[in-house]
Amino acid sequence: MEKNNIGWAFWPMKKIENLAGVTSVSSTPEYEKLLHYWKNGGTKPTEAFAKSALMQIAENFKMENLTIRYDVIDAMFRQAQTSDTKKYKNHSLPGKVFATEYDLGQNGYAYFDKDIANYDGTKFTKWNKGGAMRNDGVDIQSCNDSVTNGFQVSFIEDDEWLQYTIEMVSEKVFDVDIRYSSDEVGGKLFLKDENGKISESIEIPFSGGINSWQTLTLKNVVLKQGINKIKVHFEKGNFNLNFLEFKNPGRTSGLKK
Repeated sequence: MEKNNIGWAFWPMKKIENLAGVTSVSSTPEYEKLLHYWKNGGTKPTEAFAKSALMQIAENFKMENLTIRYDVIDAMFRQAQTSDTKKYKNHSLPGKVFATEYDLGQNGYAYFDKDIANYDGTKFTKWNKGGAMRNDGVDIQSCNDSVTNGFQVSFIEDDEWLQYTIEMVSEKVFDVDIRYSSDEVGGKLFLKDENGKISESIEIPFSGGINSWQTLTLKNVVLKQGINKIKVHFEKGNFNLNFLEFKNPGRTSGLKK
């Protein structure tokens, strides 16, 4: 439309509990109770309850109370013009890099996921199978681990990967903890950059179930001075990933299995 000088607008800007818009409005239990009554009937809420519930939703619609979907904004404007990637946030090391905070960019550049959106209008493809946090091809669910940003990468398949841009003041060696859960054996991953593998391949064993979290460690991972575009490459899938923790060599994790 822009090439043909046709104006366009994105509508709507605000929706309740929504991944596809540029902003999202938080719902409330009271509002959900109203929706349930309007759809299914049952005990009628009082007028005072209904007014209070709707006024709270109106409050949540204020700009200062919205959740901004930076990934959607980036996909609508920057990603439509370039395949370059951009860091989702600044990752300070030593420290944790949460799995869901991978770079912004197109599939095949910022990440690789085998299930992506269908754009020809013939069918609907559920690209983010977990339907949480971000609206691209990576499958994200809520996370129940003791340390979390609230989300985890799930439904991992063989040969998928995630990229994280990390800037280093100087070259440094790290041990990298892999925080994962799995209800079966056979997972496997390694780290790489633009020049190839920077870690060994590590097998992901059975953790006790998808809600049981354990930690494995990759030893002696070198990050160079300057910009590092680190890919977590999943040789074999079928596990969940919470975070990678880059630690000074010899430092133990404070998390229990």
